This record gives sequence, C-alpha cells and structure tokens, in this order.
Amino acid sequence: QIIVEINNYKFDRTNENLFKDSERMQNIDQLAKSRDSLDKQRQYKVSIYLSGFLHTGYFRKANEIDTTLKTKALEKLETFKFDSTYKSLDNRMKMQVVDNALSSAQSAQQYITSNSWDLQLNTEQINRMGVEMNKKFTLSLAALLFFFIGAPLGAIIRKGGFGMPIVVSVLFFIAYYIISITGEKFAREGVWSIFAGTWFSSFILLAIGIFLSYKSMNESQMFNTDAYVQFFKRIVRFKQRK
Repeated sequence: QIIVEINNYKFDRTNENLFKDSERMQNIDQLAKSRDSLDKQRQYKVSIYLSGFLHTGYFRKANEIDTTLKTKALEKLETFKFDSTYKSLDNRMKMQVVDNALSSAQSAQQYITSNSWDLQLNTEQINRMGVEMNKKFTLSLAALLFFFIGAPLGAIIRKGGFGMPIVVSVLFFIAYYIISITGEKFAREGVWSIFAGTWFSSFILLAIGIFLSYKSMNESQMFNTDAYVQFFKRIVRFKQRK
C-alpha cells in the first residue's frame, strides 16, 4: 500500500481582499465612488499635462515673446507677420528656422503621445466602471427578455419535438452574447457611449420579443417548414403558368 498525502491539494478559499478592487466585485455605490475618483484623477492629469505642454517647446517661445512685448510696452508695434519675416532671412537662417520648427513639433508630438497612453488607460478604467454599473441592470433585464422571447417561441414552434426549440434558443443566446460583448467593447474603448454599448443588446431582445409575441398571437407559421415549401411551390406554379 502506498499512501499519498493530498493536504496540499485540498480546496482553499481565495482571500476576497485580492479581488475587492475589481469593478465586477463592487456594488453600484462603490462603482459610483470609484468612477468619480478616477474622473477627478483624470482631470488633474489633463491639467498637469496641459500646463507642461504650454510651457515647453513652441508654446514656451510664444509666451516668452508675449511677455517681452508686454514688458516693453510696445503697443504700437505692427502685427507680426511670419511669411514676410521668413522671406527676409537668408538661406542659412531659413534652414535654421525650419530645423527649429521641426524639432519643436517632434518634441510636442512625443510629449502628447507619451501622455495620451496614460490618459487613454485612465479613460478605459472609467468606462469599465460605467459598463459594470449598467450591467447590474441589463443582465437582470436580459433574463426577463429571454422569457419574453421563449414563451411565444415555444408556441410558434409546434414541430421538431424538444430539440428544435433548444436549437433556436441557443442561436438567440449566441446572437445576444456576441452583440453584448461587442457593445461593451465599443463602450470601454469610447467608440460608443456607455448607455448605447450596454443597452443595445437589450433593445434588440426587446424588439425580437415584441415581434415573436405578435406572431404568436396571430398563429404565425414562420418556423413551419411546410409553409415555406407551399410558398415556393406556388411560385413555381405561377412561373409555369406564364
């Protein structure tokens, strides 16, 4: 007999504190507070980045020129015209001006690119909080909408036994899942608004439920294959008569 100790393989409950900061583990009040704090943090970062951008590169030179003009009180100076000033320079100075302009533009581009990633991540975190807040309602509503679809669907599908309704129901669920995750992805990335991205799939289910309820009340034959066969036979007969 060989005895193997399995104490190291026993089930241990994971510490909940490891996931308490996840948006999926928070309630609506916690999500609202987290979203507000993240929004304030983003606004603070925007002000810091904008202040740093305006005091570097081209904008810094422009501010220095404005300060110089104000200190000298030259109110009667004519408006600065770049084209005429640039044309009055010799070729060497023109090349130097162009090089300085390119250097300032590249520096500004690098500054904006490096900081935009940080702001984008912060924006996606805010959008995820908003998506989870709306999912608290959309997931509950989806259960009611699927019942709203399943009841008339069972009345419409009279043939096929137990398998046909299950196949159609699975197809509806797959379509809902694809639309739902696509809308949430667009909402997190800022392509759609949070409301549109999270509630779009629910609106689709509601429209389908209303349509199926209407068809069920009117005893529709939309899932009856014999009705489609008869329809195509009538078309063939009509063409043969012509």
